[in-house]
Amino acid sequence: MCGIYGFIGKPKRGKNPIVSELLVALAWETMRRGKDSTGFYAEGKKTEWLEKMALPADKFIDRSEYFMEACKNAHFYMGHNRWASIGGINANNSHPFDKKDMVLVHNGTDITIKKKVKAKKNSTDSEAILTHILKKGIIDTAKRIMNYSLVIYDKRAKNIHFIRDIGKPMVIYDFRKTLGVQFFASTRAIMTDAFKLIGVDIDTRDGSIRTKPFREYRFSTKGKLLFRNDFEPLKSTLDRMEKFLNKESIRKKAKKIITRYSPATICKDHYAKDSEYWNDYSRATGVLRGKKSYSNGWSG
Repeated sequence: MCGIYGFIGKPKRGKNPIVSELLVALAWETMRRGKDSTGFYAEGKKTEWLEKMALPADKFIDRSEYFMEACKNAHFYMGHNRWASIGGINANNSHPFDKKDMVLVHNGTDITIKKKVKAKKNSTDSEAILTHILKKGIIDTAKRIMNYSLVIYDKRAKNIHFIRDIGKPMVIYDFRKTLGVQFFASTRAIMTDAFKLIGVDIDTRDGSIRTKPFREYRFSTKGKLLFRNDFEPLKSTLDRMEKFLNKESIRKKAKKIITRYSPATICKDHYAKDSEYWNDYSRATGVLRGKKSYSNGWSG
């Protein structure tokens, strides 16, 4: 389990302080989804920033050389808090991953992708996903992996891609009328709590997209939604999902997360308490058995 957050677009005049404060709050709130490492990629008018460390977000913010500069000047920002699953805990295995004009952050675990690209032993499945994308493309890769949400930035085309399956959440918020930007986060709860942390009262249900599984959302760096693209995962991927998405495995995964963190840091966004996430898994079981359609209960 990891956390993804960020924004797209140029803040309105006078709104930079709120956007900057909200990014700090999002980094802080997203710690509930991972404390093993923190990193971000950001792009401004003439500058780009990439920084990552094997530290939780609170310590990363204190030690970062570029975090606050990027928060104040970026027109696009993608951040990541890692909870390590595959690959060692170090700066190299921290997100984002940047290769050949593509930048990726990933939430999830897929044990098969490393074999497909012959990745190094101590590397991450996330880096292997990016390698596969560079060889085969985003959609071909998305059809072959499971239990993921991805944000991918194509530097050359200046497009941001959001894509997930039934295993991981992702929400996008259109605040262009008030702030001039679109924000994104792993869950609605994280976004709501980030606003509360900076003392801003806003209804995060307004203008939100709770992204649909197996649908690619492509945005420009100005925050415009260019198009949506639905796709079908491979049968072999669905077979793996069906094996993984049974109630017993969910209970075991929830228990592991609860026991990993101290009681003081257990938050409602963990698998066992995140209603959005749990509902996705519950629906997924029915979908894979042919009892429900993907459109049942999802919007976006």
